[in-house]
Amino acid sequence: MALRRSSLAAMELTADGFEIETQIVVNSLRRGLRIAEIPSQEAERLNGESHLHPVRDGLRVLSTILQARFVRLAEERSGTPSLAPDSFG
Repeated sequence: MALRRSSLAAMELTADGFEIETQIVVNSLRRGLRIAEIPSQEAERLNGESHLHPVRDGLRVLSTILQARFVRLAEERSGTPSLAPDSFG
């Protein structure tokens, strides 16, 4: 994933695990930042082990998505304008 340093502040990132990628995408969409997919190739791991725990990390990613969705619903109910209408859900 690549991003502009100038966009970091607008993303208001708080995650500290594998869910950071999800938070980058969700917050970027909500703020109307442009997202583009850039192909890359990953080399095989030469040594060490992955720190990924599928269930735990998957739940953290799901929680990030649900939190963003419920924040949006709360904004809609309170009449507070969302940051980027119709961009997420």
